[in-house]
Amino acid sequence: MRILFVILISLFLNNTLLGQTDSTEEVEEQPIPWVKASDEGRYRLGIKMGFNITAIYGSYPIDKGARLGVLGGGFGRVNFNKTISLQHELLITFRGGNFKGTSPDIGAIKFLYLDFPVMLMVKPGPKSQHRFGAGAQFSHVLNKLVFQDNNTFPAEGNIPLNNNDWSLVTAYQYQLDYIAFQICFKGGLRNINLGRDWPGNNNLPINNKLGSMHNFALEFNLLF
Repeated sequence: MRILFVILISLFLNNTLLGQTDSTEEVEEQPIPWVKASDEGRYRLGIKMGFNITAIYGSYPIDKGARLGVLGGGFGRVNFNKTISLQHELLITFRGGNFKGTSPDIGAIKFLYLDFPVMLMVKPGPKSQHRFGAGAQFSHVLNKLVFQDNNTFPAEGNIPLNNNDWSLVTAYQYQLDYIAFQICFKGGLRNINLGRDWPGNNNLPINNKLGSMHNFALEFNLLF
């Protein structure tokens, strides 16, 4: 009986130790898809932040140079398979342009936009770190200001420009284990100039020469 008892105790301890070892190994092998991009599943949510170089091109006012702005927000991605995905974003973006105007003409315009870009992203292969994308963006102005005399003071009143814009978007992404680098080019399709005179100082309107104005932006972003 003593020998049988020792054998039963030995078998029990052996099974217990083996079970604990197997359980530990299973936990260590489980992927963490919300941390590592290579383990990304069908859906992905993340944070996007970066800066942009923007300009307003058209026939009037005459463009002088680009402005530097910042942006931030979030993105979501739906992976249809290992090479094709749909990426949508929600961003707060500072944009604008500088012009060759002298008082009382326009010196600069600054915008604060709410952007909704949607892009179809394609990878050359399932294990590739590169993604190429194209799509469209809808933008709505949250705030806008016009400046004169080399940006020394803002003009009074609201600027009669179109608050909504559409843009074509192209993008490139380079994916690392935990973050991705993204470059986007966005070209405005809509003429945001409504053709009305713009308010100046002391409520004197600035003559609008009915020229066209289109937003352009080059973005450099990090995706987490």
